[in-house]
Amino acid sequence: MKNEFIRFIFGIINIKYLEIMNDSYKKPNLFLEKNIEIFFLKSEKKIKNKINKSNYDFEKTEIKKEVERLIECENLNVPKLILNEKKESEYVEKLFLGQELPSPCNFIENYPYNIEFIVRKVKFKGNSSFFEYGLSTMTTIFQKIDVYCEHLEIEQTNWKDGILNNEKGIKKLNEDFKRTLDLLETNLRELNILTNEKKKMIRKNINEYIEQKKQNILNINMNIERLNEY
Repeated sequence: MKNEFIRFIFGIINIKYLEIMNDSYKKPNLFLEKNIEIFFLKSEKKIKNKINKSNYDFEKTEIKKEVERLIECENLNVPKLILNEKKESEYVEKLFLGQELPSPCNFIENYPYNIEFIVRKVKFKGNSSFFEYGLSTMTTIFQKIDVYCEHLEIEQTNWKDGILNNEKGIKKLNEDFKRTLDLLETNLRELNILTNEKKKMIRKNINEYIEQKKQNILNINMNIERLNEY
């Protein structure tokens, strides 16, 4: 009896999961790339390339200040959502054929359906590239979210019952939206903790890299002076 109950529960979970994955607006598209180390390695490499291509006077350069400037230019700032500004939402309608609607909608194949959507814009400050990367400890957000330079767009719909004049549907969409924002903020906080640690490491590595460059030039100059002693 117990095994049958467990199979029944797992059956419900699987059905719900399939329904979500059949809905293109519920498929996760943020924080999917788990190898964030690549991002930080590329950033460090870009900084070193800048140093190699620059005409530094390493003997006179204030290394600490220059390292901070280089890291700042690389924009290693995890996005922070700006939620205290006026909310921006847009109502749109889109045409779908019956077979394009996700289960469990009842539809007629090839019949056109006018579906109501609400598009919510959420501004952020930081590097949008971080939305591509995630950690294994993060919670998956089952919501398609479009990322732009300075804002996110979260598009929601109530496939079966519509949005306008549907208080129950509007309430559910608002709850889903708030839940999505909470998950976004939680995931970004995790990313920020890791990024602060990585920035310390990059700062240390770049500082050592410039110091080594400076030492190499000093050694060259010293050897030239000795050669000129003949």
